[in-house]
Amino acid sequence: MTEQTKTKSFNPWPWAIVAAFLLFGAGTATLIIISTWQPAELVSNDYYEEELRYQEQMDRHARTRTEAPSASLRYDASQDCVLLSLPAEHVARQPVGRIQFYRPAAARDDHTVKLIPNAEGRQTIPTASLARGRWQVRVVWTVEGREYGLEEKLVLAPPKS
Repeated sequence: MTEQTKTKSFNPWPWAIVAAFLLFGAGTATLIIISTWQPAELVSNDYYEEELRYQEQMDRHARTRTEAPSASLRYDASQDCVLLSLPAEHVARQPVGRIQFYRPAAARDDHTVKLIPNAEGRQTIPTASLARGRWQVRVVWTVEGREYGLEEKLVLAPPKS
């Protein structure tokens, strides 16, 4: 081949490899920046102390299953409320307790409601003011020195229009 027949051709591969590395680096940097803007909240401020008391919680739940199996906690989307039902024998002995609403997505939304069941052992907690989404609801009550507990994960649905 002579010098005249040789033509210089453009090879895109080196540029494509450099562009791929630059895009990868830019994407990684973007994900790092976005992740630093997201709040990192625990379920509650004393989360680690609560985990240390986990066995007590398990004991409460086991006691509830054996001694108060009729106790229940559920979300009623049609009425937009949480319904709690305690056994009649517990209500007769005047239980004392609390209902805790934990929102894993935003700890600032957490709140506690005092346990005040009616004569039938039912309590209705309106959820219209709560943010829609996933909630963890814990009920703890004491009857004659014995603690009982219920825990449910609920998803509050958006209101029907």
